[in-house]
Amino acid sequence: MVIRDATGSIYVNGSSLGLRYPANVGTKITVEGTVRLKNGLAYIEIAV
Repeated sequence: MVIRDATGSIYVNGSSLGLRYPANVGTKITVEGTVRLKNGLAYIEIAV
């Protein structure tokens, strides 16, 4: 899934969240976590 806001977008995936591509394309989700950078790529670290 892609989360977008005024600053850009980030792709979200993970079976621990119950997300399955492409079945969940277009599903609205809420993600809370800490945005981190690794090798120049942003990701959201969440606690499950």
